[in-house]
Amino acid sequence: MITRLLSARTRVALLLAALLLATSGCGDGRKRVYKVRGQVFAANKKPAAGAMVTFNPVKPDPNDPARPIGKVDEQGNYVLTTYVEGDGAPEGEYVITITWPVAKKTPFDPEGPDRISGKLARPESSPHKFTVEAKPDQEVPPITLP
Repeated sequence: MITRLLSARTRVALLLAALLLATSGCGDGRKRVYKVRGQVFAANKKPAAGAMVTFNPVKPDPNDPARPIGKVDEQGNYVLTTYVEGDGAPEGEYVITITWPVAKKTPFDPEGPDRISGKLARPESSPHKFTVEAKPDQEVPPITLP
């Protein structure tokens, strides 16, 4: 009954207004991310396969606790993930921390101790830093573990 009282033009305007309101609040709160990759090697120059790389923001955002991470593959390469596998990291300055757990013998084994004894596990003591810029496909200089 009400729709008969409204003109077609008014109905279209109301529909557009409703769509605008519905989509304006639909942001997922995620920051824009940029592809970041790098390499990690053991002291003997072999790939540090299984090492975990974490980018810790110098100025953390309390509204976005996500930390970009990457797992080093068999060739020593990693790609950062923040929200979705391999998406990258938000723009900003980071301190890089790395742990390299001893590999599990079976899927049921607990994770082993850090092969580098926590030397790069804390942002306060890690010498590795990187600034992610608002540009695609950035490469972190190779890191050699102690």
